[in-house]
Amino acid sequence: RSVEVTYAGQKFSLELKYENRFHYLPIKNHTEFSKLSIHSKDSLLAVGKPIHRHKVSKQVGPKLIVHIFVDALSKVLIDSFSGELMPETNAFFASGMNFNNAYSQADWTLSSIAGVFSGKYTKDHLVYHPRNGKKIEDKVLAEVLDNNGYLTSSISSIPKLTPLNGFDRGFSRCVVAPFKTADFIINEAIEQLEAFGGAQYIFLGLFDAHEAHKLQPLSSQLSNDLSNFKFKTNPVQERLYKNYDKERIAMCSNTYRHLDSKLGMLYRTIEEYDKDALVILHSDHGVDFITENNFRLANARQKVVLKIKGGDINPSTVQSVAEIRAIPNLVLKAANIEDEMACGLSEFVKTESIYPNQEYELALRDDCYVLFFQVPWSELKERRLKDYQFSAKLCSVDNEAEQPDNVDQFQTMLNAARAHY
Repeated sequence: RSVEVTYAGQKFSLELKYENRFHYLPIKNHTEFSKLSIHSKDSLLAVGKPIHRHKVSKQVGPKLIVHIFVDALSKVLIDSFSGELMPETNAFFASGMNFNNAYSQADWTLSSIAGVFSGKYTKDHLVYHPRNGKKIEDKVLAEVLDNNGYLTSSISSIPKLTPLNGFDRGFSRCVVAPFKTADFIINEAIEQLEAFGGAQYIFLGLFDAHEAHKLQPLSSQLSNDLSNFKFKTNPVQERLYKNYDKERIAMCSNTYRHLDSKLGMLYRTIEEYDKDALVILHSDHGVDFITENNFRLANARQKVVLKIKGGDINPSTVQSVAEIRAIPNLVLKAANIEDEMACGLSEFVKTESIYPNQEYELALRDDCYVLFFQVPWSELKERRLKDYQFSAKLCSVDNEAEQPDNVDQFQTMLNAARAHY
């Protein structure tokens, strides 16, 4: 554990107490130097990228950018409670842009957040397989912000968002803490702000809402009714998609309230650090147990929370359909940073499901209609582009049980679906 640190003509000999952990060694000097040497005679070392404690943004944008991702935070469930589940969040983002009809581009976390980071559809970034370890290869938001002078850090409890799939790309500091609660993640974020200062971009991944049906914090449990603890045995328990469950809805709503109280503490810390901070909050997908609809890409499963405030954002409520893959564009525009990612707008909002041995599904939405398009996995696996089997159904975007008789719109959206496929 003996380490020698050499810089600016000085040599320090250290005896580190712990193995297999990071030590943040403060390098302080009154004059500039161009070389730093860290050497050990008896131990293997992993040396991270040096972190400048008071980094200065190259732009005139906000000093602080905070990117809050809450896994499985359902917009449909929140709307069903008339917005009362998250009062702290509503108050904080009241001066920002709030999207009422934002949709995910994928049906689960790995693909969805790869799309948020890169601004790409799943068919383009191809991070969809749960086991093959494919990494994000496209430019990501954190890289752009790092190149523009922001200290970038990721603090996440989301099990799938790890370096194994490239979710450390562009970050100078990456804390991977699977299944930790919001208390841990928010405390680490506050530590990050207090320790480093300067221009920062912090990505926070919170898993509490996703695990709402499991054992909850004390205050959430006591907010439930006794009957909510009667957890039903589900004959399709191992299936990814499960239908309406009022007990889960009750437990989930109380978890949202509890999480909102924790986020309130984070919001106050952000305002103390930078009252003009750029803050974005969103989810990656909805939940299954609030609907009896069997469509995998139904709005209950794919409509998500999307809110942004600060920077050049003007207060507004956006009713038209939107895609969360546009988040890099929103952040860079609000921060007055040149958009190097060029995600581009689509005529329709597109959500797709690509998963091994499961039929390919695509939902196309505009402000009036949604087209559900399906192709068997065998056709996708064989890459058949002509004469392949498919099914398609046109529904109302507000009521997916309605099937309007609009031949022209059906054909227009079907052509777009087939082109995307």
